[in-house]
Amino acid sequence: MVSVLMVWLSIFVAAYPVWVISEYLSILLNIADGASITDQANGWLWFTLLILEFLIVVTVCYVLWALIFGKLNGWSPQKSFGVFIKFKYPKHWYKAKVT
Repeated sequence: MVSVLMVWLSIFVAAYPVWVISEYLSILLNIADGASITDQANGWLWFTLLILEFLIVVTVCYVLWALIFGKLNGWSPQKSFGVFIKFKYPKHWYKAKVT
């Protein structure tokens, strides 16, 4: 659950840098403002770079959130990696079985 929230938080935080970089990409690749990218000579290149950029920025944000959250909890980077990447949660996060 924590990891899912961190992914959504990473997507939210990544939105602004992705928008700024996509504006620079559109200027660099001569994409007309308000025009469809499929009608542009470099439209598919712009779209491919946008998706790649989005994935990189979200991944970097996710890793930073994991390290910050781990540091706040006093965890080592290996434990943060285990919780956020491998989904190996501490035992005290699980509910006790009711019999």
